[in-house]
Amino acid sequence: MSVEPKIIFLGTPDFALPTLRLLIENNLKPEIVITQPDKPAGRGYKMSPPPVKELATEVGIKVIQPNSRQDLTEFFKQNSFDLAVLVAYGMIIPNAVLAASKCGFLNLHPSLLPKYRGSSPIQAAILNGDKVSGVSIIKLTAKMDAGPILAQQEVQILAADTAELLFGKMAKVGAELMVRTVNQCLSGQGLETIQDETQASYTDKINKEAGHVNWTKSASEIYRQFRAFSPWPGLYTFFGGKRLRILNLRVIEDAGDRAPGLTFSVGNGFGVACGHGGVELTKIQPEGKKPMDSHEFILGNREVLGQILK
Repeated sequence: MSVEPKIIFLGTPDFALPTLRLLIENNLKPEIVITQPDKPAGRGYKMSPPPVKELATEVGIKVIQPNSRQDLTEFFKQNSFDLAVLVAYGMIIPNAVLAASKCGFLNLHPSLLPKYRGSSPIQAAILNGDKVSGVSIIKLTAKMDAGPILAQQEVQILAADTAELLFGKMAKVGAELMVRTVNQCLSGQGLETIQDETQASYTDKINKEAGHVNWTKSASEIYRQFRAFSPWPGLYTFFGGKRLRILNLRVIEDAGDRAPGLTFSVGNGFGVACGHGGVELTKIQPEGKKPMDSHEFILGNREVLGQILK
């Protein structure tokens, strides 16, 4: 009688849920789930569990929430296992732990490595106007996202895809690819391809300031920025010294010879000239107010037309 493999799953946010669910559905249920500690959330700052913890608890999987890398290291020193699956866990795995399992740590990364290593590969693909991205399953090594590739699959990027939509696609495709890869590794059939370091590129962690619009950029670049940073950190500009969040927009191919940042009338609403072309701000949210369409904004702010947004 075959012995079921002992699998440990490490993950935290919604992106990791499809992989955990599919492992369970394919008789690869992890024995233990490791996730980030509960954190305060919402207006009342009530302690809230990570999405992965909620799912694991629901299906009766033991959950561990280390507070530090030292705690994580101690756990692996005291527990043996066959394979670890890692999807957006949120903590760097200590080098001393990487060789702790028979088959190693398998990591799902949302890019076609070695392109777009780092923390924001999905946003980078949209910002750069890529038509195709994908997911990679790699074996973790000491260098970030540089381990040997076990499997890859392309994912198409549609013209209207936001980061949120692309995250969903990547999570689904990545889950299916991970299950196939886990089965191959456990059966000793996994093949490794060493990454070409000369082709590696890196992405940085995104901060709130990344959503500030530079109107000297082209309209198409600003639209890609809007898609890449939807829903977070979102796109914004300043009018009259106050932040104006941009909740939706559309590209205008010809904005005349207007200076970048200059507002002008578009139908009942208004647009903004860019370095090339322009954009119509179809839905916005003034600082301290509710979301509204640009026509509603103009009714109370006629002076916005002909002004330069910063």
